[in-house]
Amino acid sequence: MLKNNKLDYLQSLRCLAVFLIIWHHSSFLLGSKQVDKLLGFTGVPLFFIISGFIMVYTTRNISSNPVYNFKDFTIKRLIRIVPLFYFAIVVWLIIWRKGFMSDPQWDRLLETAFFLPHFTDTLGPFYGFWILGVNWSLNYEMFFYFLFAISFFFADKRYYFLYIVFLVLLIGIPFVINGSISWDRSDHKPYAYEYFNLMSNPILWFFIIGMSIGLLIDKIMCYVQNTKIIYVFWFSSIIFFFAYITKHTPSGLWVEMIASTGIILGALLMDLTKSIRINPPRFIVYLGDISYSIYLMHSVIYMYVPLVAAKYGLEHQLKAWYSFYVVLLLIIICSSCTYYLIEKKFTSFLRKKIN
Repeated sequence: MLKNNKLDYLQSLRCLAVFLIIWHHSSFLLGSKQVDKLLGFTGVPLFFIISGFIMVYTTRNISSNPVYNFKDFTIKRLIRIVPLFYFAIVVWLIIWRKGFMSDPQWDRLLETAFFLPHFTDTLGPFYGFWILGVNWSLNYEMFFYFLFAISFFFADKRYYFLYIVFLVLLIGIPFVINGSISWDRSDHKPYAYEYFNLMSNPILWFFIIGMSIGLLIDKIMCYVQNTKIIYVFWFSSIIFFFAYITKHTPSGLWVEMIASTGIILGALLMDLTKSIRINPPRFIVYLGDISYSIYLMHSVIYMYVPLVAAKYGLEHQLKAWYSFYVVLLLIIICSSCTYYLIEKKFTSFLRKKIN
């Protein structure tokens, strides 16, 4: 089906997603007014939809052994996520060693290491920040991976299992307990079991959207053959998405779902249509490849830069466009290193050892 070996347009959207997130965190460089012009938070839902799709798309030809599938999937996901994440935590601890050692909070460190929210704040979908700041989204990723891994035990009924679980978590239990269904991801309910706030947060709908695209993409491709229609849809989805993130459309979760789904579906149609030979720029695809490194390392660098600036009396130099570009270049360079050394070399070493 693929016209090349990779989903290049989808990778390009990973690049877009991670730079929206960087923009969202750049108020100390650009100022709040400038940053607020874009809905940079939308980068996270884009990642979640892509994750949902990729999990379905890459597990289509699995074996008939559920135990093997469970182990294989779990090991691959842990190797993919954990090494770089733990490296980023170690770097954070080195940078903030004095503050941490003066008030060591080992319980919160363990919660972070095991992808658990701290619940030091009632504001969803974060439920408390600490260490990297961005690790809250990995809590949702790992929860989704956990459910996806369990689904292998249901064989060819695994997607029935996943949809039922998500519908119970997002609709059934909230309606029974609270008398309503929440579409506000910043919401926090007084559940006796606080982790249920994460398990029932509306941001999980984006994983369901990604899964649904993965299950339906072949049928969609059967109906959409005309390249002109694909081009029109692709460019229309881009225009609508950028209209949304620049606040030229109504806001809200439903609009965000439509905008994010449209641009991802458009990217997939561009990737999967053999007659389309226009490829996105290689550098953009590369940035999509290293987007996980960028996502984690930008958080570390954004904590370190103000410390260096304060040490050398350069605070007044930070709030400038040139500072943003310099720091952005530093993020790309550092992320390229961690991508090559950890995401490629070290994880390859781990796979060989485990196999």
